[in-house]
Amino acid sequence: TLNWAGALAAASGESFAGRSDWRLPNIVELGSIRDFATSNALALDGAAFPNTDALAQFWSSTSDPLGPDFGLLYSYQYT
Repeated sequence: TLNWAGALAAASGESFAGRSDWRLPNIVELGSIRDFATSNALALDGAAFPNTDALAQFWSSTSDPLGPDFGLLYSYQYT
């Protein structure tokens, strides 16, 4: 499990699928991939993200406004 600084570093140092410009999504981008077809505001579409834990948390690149040394997590429930 990575802390926020570790997640930022891991994403920026990643090379995958011929690309090396990876980054963590911001908190708004993470919110945009939830399953809008359900009334559950935290639902992550299981068909689109089949290998996701039932209660998944993802680091965002957005810093916490209460403490800029920390980042915001986005939590999902797998549907």
